[in-house]
Amino acid sequence: MPNNLLFQLSFSVLLSFCSPSLFGMSGIAFFDKEPEINHQEPGNLQATVRQVRTAEEILVKLQAEHYQHQTFNDTLSSELLDNYIDQLDPAKAYFTEQDIASFEQYRYALDDGIRSGNLTPAFSMFNLYQIKATSYLEKLLIELDDRVSSLDFAREESIALDAEDVQWARDQTMLSNSCLLYTSPSPRDRG
Repeated sequence: MPNNLLFQLSFSVLLSFCSPSLFGMSGIAFFDKEPEINHQEPGNLQATVRQVRTAEEILVKLQAEHYQHQTFNDTLSSELLDNYIDQLDPAKAYFTEQDIASFEQYRYALDDGIRSGNLTPAFSMFNLYQIKATSYLEKLLIELDDRVSSLDFAREESIALDAEDVQWARDQTMLSNSCLLYTSPSPRDRG
């Protein structure tokens, strides 16, 4: 009988704690209706409240619950910037040296920004990528017939698959003059 009383007491304490929490969470879910992001124009994407909260939660979990107990500091911020750029433009086909230089302002600020809920640096880099990628794809679609008709399968070419060996284009003109895929003479043609 005492175990049953203890169970009932524990259950009522648990309910008195959980009910307000569940009500509060449902209220947040009710008022946290965000507009669909798929209707935004390319280059105008902005962080939603949910994305800011998710970034903050990841930061907390990274520092408190990760098996290595990572500290999100300037070192990790710098690595995050490099990885983010590599994920956005792994073939170095969209960003120029000037773009990469402009991203340097974020190198040691991403950690502070995420900590304070500021995702603007990540979104501004993505927006620039999205504008450049969209513009290039639109241009490519216009030129597609001409490009296909000018293909020369007798020419020896290769594609640089490892972007580590490819330099960022100096400027937009140099980038515009290059192909989507960086081609170079095959090893046979180099002698």
